Amino acid sequence: MKHVERIEPLVKQETMRPGLLSRSRKLVFASMCVAVFASACGGGDGESTSPTDTPTPPTTRTEGPASTGGTTSAGDTPSTGGTTSAGGTSSTGGTTSAGGATPANPAYKLIYDINYESGTIQSGYPGLVTTHATAADASYIVNEARSGKHAVAHKVTLDNDGYFSDGSWRSETADLGIKEPNLFQIGDHHRYEFSILLKDWEPWVSGMTGSAGDIIWQAKQSTAGPSFYVMTKRNSIALRDTIRGTQFEVLSDFRPYINKWIDIRIDVRWEERATGYYKVSIKLPGEQDYKLMVDEENIITFDTENTSAYQGYIKWGLYRPASFIANDDPATRIIYHDDLRLYDLASAK
Repeated sequence: MKHVERIEPLVKQETMRPGLLSRSRKLVFASMCVAVFASACGGGDGESTSPTDTPTPPTTRTEGPASTGGTTSAGDTPSTGGTTSAGGTSSTGGTTSAGGATPANPAYKLIYDINYESGTIQSGYPGLVTTHATAADASYIVNEARSGKHAVAHKVTLDNDGYFSDGSWRSETADLGIKEPNLFQIGDHHRYEFSILLKDWEPWVSGMTGSAGDIIWQAKQSTAGPSFYVMTKRNSIALRDTIRGTQFEVLSDFRPYINKWIDIRIDVRWEERATGYYKVSIKLPGEQDYKLMVDEENIITFDTENTSAYQGYIKWGLYRPASFIANDDPATRIIYHDDLRLYDLASAK
C-alpha cells in the first residue's frame, strides 16, 4: 500500500497571478525560455534569474575532477537541434543505447536519450545546461555506467562555496535548451526514464536530528518551483507533489542498493485541470520489469493558478535546499545519473 504524507514543500513556488495567453504567445514565451537558462524565465526554487548573478562554472570537465574536455558553460547558446544522442540513438526510438542493459522503448517516439557516451557532461547535446557550481568536481564523468561506458556524477559539499550556486547548495543539469519538443506544456503526454546510483551514500541512523530530503530529479515549471520532484529522505526515495502538498513513497529503504543502479520511470499527462495523472515505477537491481509504486489519476499536474508558467523542463543532479551540517546532515553527497530518456506517449506506434 502506498504511503501518502501531507507535507510542507521544501521548494517554494512563486505566487503570480497568470494572465491569459493565446497559444501563439505561449509558444513565443517557451522559445524565449529556451534561449537562455538564466533568464527571467528561471527562478521559483531559488535559482538566480539574473545572468549577472550566475556563478561562472569551469569551462571543461570530463573524467573525475580533471578538466580535459566537454564544454559546460551555462551561458552557451542552446541548440535547437540535437535529435540524436551522442551514443547514436535515433530520436524516433527503437534503438538500444550502448551496452544494451536498458534498451529504449520502440513503442513511442524518443525525444532524447542522454547516455553520456560522448564522455562529456553535455552528452553530445550543445544545449544541455550543466552545473553552475564552480567546484571542479561538482559535475564530472565516471566509468561506472548503467549501460555503455559513462555516466554523470553530481557532488555537493555543504558549507563549501564551490558547491553553492543559484542561491542554494546544488549541482544540477537541465534539459532546457536541447530543443523545443522536450519542454513540457499543458496537454503533453510524456514518459521520463532515468537511472540513479547513490555513491557511498551515508544512511540515516536513529539519533540523527537531520531528516531533510535531497532532491535528485525534478519537473520544474519555468517561472515557479517544480510540479513534483524525486528525493531521498532519510533512507527512502519519495516523490513530492508540490501542487497538492502530498508525498508518496517510491522505495521504502534504499540502503541495500547503495552503490547499485536503480531505474525509475515516470509517466505523466500535463494538465491544468483535474484530468492529469502520473505513474511512478521502479526497477531494482536483478529485476527484469518495472513495478508500479505510485498511481495518481484525475489530478492537476501543471499549476496555472499560482504561477505564470506555460512550459517546464527537467533537472537532475543534487539539490540540498534544507540540509545543514548543524542538523547532522551529511556534509558531502554524490549521485550518478545515466540513461535519461524522454518519450512522447502520444505517439504510440
